[in-house]
Amino acid sequence: PAADWVGVSFPEMVHRDDAAAAEYEQARLSRPPYHISREFRVEAGQGWRWIAWEETALRDELGQVMAVRSIGRDVTKHRLAEEHFCKLAESVEQAPVSVIIMTPGGTPQYVNARFTQVTGYTLENIFEQEIPLLRDGHATEADYRRCCAMLATGEKWTGELQTRRSDGRQEWEFVQISPIRNQLDEITYLLCLREDISERKELEEQLRQAQKMECLGTLAGGIAHDFNN
Repeated sequence: PAADWVGVSFPEMVHRDDAAAAEYEQARLSRPPYHISREFRVEAGQGWRWIAWEETALRDELGQVMAVRSIGRDVTKHRLAEEHFCKLAESVEQAPVSVIIMTPGGTPQYVNARFTQVTGYTLENIFEQEIPLLRDGHATEADYRRCCAMLATGEKWTGELQTRRSDGRQEWEFVQISPIRNQLDEITYLLCLREDISERKELEEQLRQAQKMECLGTLAGGIAHDFNN
């Protein structure tokens, strides 16, 4: 309520983490151009709110500051949205799997640090060398077209692909590609997650070889036994 403002020192309402910055900005009002724009938290009836202030020093005929006109706009939702976006962006950038965002046509728009670490490619390399990431790893053109057809209908595609690194090596990856829709339910981007499973595939191959050798050993033992009999 307006009555609660009377007699209250405005700095007392500022969040302590913003107090030093607010005090510094306030001092600038006494110097040309006698106008500042700033954002800080103030205590309101709903708790701490981010307010964007436009403040102008009002001066008399001698140029002395008589008062300050402050116009505040509540930007709390905008600030929270920014913080949420920053957390999301940081999580994607530090994700333990490769993350690729591309257009429905397969043109990459973003790759995270894990993708560059695993493949050796940056987004600039992909554009310069025209690397078709959506096509990469599909054994045949028919397999690739089936993947595109599923994505075009809004379905998610998953599978294991043998993709190529910048040094020419091929590695196995578990790949998930999901369409991203806008508010009009139109597919605007594709989100591709790629997990390196080369070590797992190698262990599986070693296990198959061991099982094969065990079967051969059992078969040879049976033959020897029959021969001796």
